[in-house]
Amino acid sequence: MATTLTENSVETIANTLVEKCRQAKFEEAVQELYAPDVVTIESMEMPDFPKEVKGLEAVIEKGQQWAANTEVHHIEVSEPLVAGSQFAVKFTMDMTCKQTNQRNSIEEIGLYHVENGKIVKAQFLYDACQQS
Repeated sequence: MATTLTENSVETIANTLVEKCRQAKFEEAVQELYAPDVVTIESMEMPDFPKEVKGLEAVIEKGQQWAANTEVHHIEVSEPLVAGSQFAVKFTMDMTCKQTNQRNSIEEIGLYHVENGKIVKAQFLYDACQQS
């Protein structure tokens, strides 16, 4: 039996996220696709970023802080892998931390959970010390 994609299907949300991230439109992706009560979870706590952030406004603020402190030279975003109400995306970034002027290449997996047509949870998995 064939399924049709609805505007807010998990596959549509995943594809939209990937397209916006490939265009470095990270905040636009968050504003459009994340739920008001979204939770994001990082692999670890960092000095300027808590491990867990709750609520759309706080997630947007975290993204703005990250963007202000990071220069992205290149980003690759995989096609999404969709399974039920969840999907995963691999990000490969060449970036420089503006505070330390240290350039790193990192690989990160984003795991996303969708409910009622919005991303309600985003978890980011990466190693702490990936350097080029």
